[in-house]
Amino acid sequence: MRQAKILTLDIENTALVVEAWGAYQQDAIRILKPTIVLCVGAKWMNEKKPFVYAIDYRKKKLDDREVCKKIWKDLDEADAVITHNGDQHDLKILNARFFYHRLGLPSPYISIDTKKLAKKIGKFPTNKLKHIREFSGHTLKEDSGGYGTWERCLEWHGPSWKHLTEYCMNDVVATEETYLDLRPYASPHYNLSAFLERDGCPSCGSVQIQKRGYSYSKTGRRPKIQCIKCGSWSTGKHEKLVNVR
Repeated sequence: MRQAKILTLDIENTALVVEAWGAYQQDAIRILKPTIVLCVGAKWMNEKKPFVYAIDYRKKKLDDREVCKKIWKDLDEADAVITHNGDQHDLKILNARFFYHRLGLPSPYISIDTKKLAKKIGKFPTNKLKHIREFSGHTLKEDSGGYGTWERCLEWHGPSWKHLTEYCMNDVVATEETYLDLRPYASPHYNLSAFLERDGCPSCGSVQIQKRGYSYSKTGRRPKIQCIKCGSWSTGKHEKLVNVR
């Protein structure tokens, strides 16, 4: 009986450097430098500490191959991956870098994007991670320091690299906590009880569940089930109704 492997991640990358005729809504004339992954922060669900893969700034070489190879292995093992805006940013950039380094794609996993979850659940003031955290009474522990941090990293400034990796890992922890805050309000994205081979909550795997009435359709009904541990809702097996004429 194995546990589902759920990975939360966040990346920090360089900006795309291009030539353009103007500064507003312009098409790039030529790409001067592609986007490079500077570091990837990650954390396995149910493990206490996050970890980070980063370019070795001491070598003064902007090469993300080793970073990509390491996070590729984690993604290949993961059953589900949690990000904030990862479907549009983090995972797409990683896939592009996997393509560049000819690594292929890792085995399929379920993508859980907390930005998309928030948009489905309700109308928050904004869907940025920082603002969702503030809306739920939390704060981000680390500030990026603005674009100057990235500029100093590209000048191989050691303290800036340390700050960037810590900021990245803090974002990973914040993303996981935000997911756990949002999870009771969202439809299950996978069935954890299937991994555990037992009847339980599909969102968290707990067997502390209770039936709370039924939901009805034209062909039958399903028990409405709420998890006592995480609060999320799910439905049981379909029960056909007998037509009485």
